[in-house]
Amino acid sequence: MKTCELKVAYPLAAIRDILNSTKLALIFTVTHSITKETKTFNNFADTIDEMCMNVDPVHSELKVQNPAMGSQVVLQTDGINIAPLNIEGFNKFMVQIAGFNTHSEMYVLNRLVDSEIAIKK
Repeated sequence: MKTCELKVAYPLAAIRDILNSTKLALIFTVTHSITKETKTFNNFADTIDEMCMNVDPVHSELKVQNPAMGSQVVLQTDGINIAPLNIEGFNKFMVQIAGFNTHSEMYVLNRLVDSEIAIKK
């Protein structure tokens, strides 16, 4: 029997809501898939603009850093969904920043659970 490998992804809107409502000063770095050029931003709105306007969204890579805790997570996006490259690292990162969300920790965790998508690799 052939097994199907799946990866976890989240709608861009769900991750945007979580990252926009954090009280932490996060750093966002977008990497262009072809030129490997990187641009760094201190807010998610500018990051999304860069990804949508100037980077091939099918192959965009987004690194989110939390300098206060010395942690980071790397995500890939197709312009609609965001998929973590390392799900364990992603989960750890999101739990760390959940406590600094303007809504609540449960808001972050519920948003992630409710919007999780399984995609074939």
